[in-house]
Amino acid sequence: MPTRISKAIGVSTTTLKSKGVYDALIDFDSPLDIDPALIREKGIPEFKGAKQKLIRYFINILRLLKVSKTNKDRFWRQAHNLLSTGEGLRTDLGYSNMQPFQSSFI
Repeated sequence: MPTRISKAIGVSTTTLKSKGVYDALIDFDSPLDIDPALIREKGIPEFKGAKQKLIRYFINILRLLKVSKTNKDRFWRQAHNLLSTGEGLRTDLGYSNMQPFQSSFI
């Protein structure tokens, strides 16, 4: 039976919603899931240089977070914006089985 994020981390759907978090199902892969390991494939022309682009992308986010002093300053907000991909249509790409955890923002 599929599990929602709220059940996995032990909070209510209402709490997640109040924080702007979609209570997605997490125990299964959508046929649309993308395997990030594919960026290492040499024979896929669309992925040429993708590994380095991905590494630079996250290095930039880490640099912003390193100089950030609070979660309200411009550096933190910019890092947040870069991580908020706007997946749209709630396809839940990237969700699969996840171990229960307690997030510090809830």
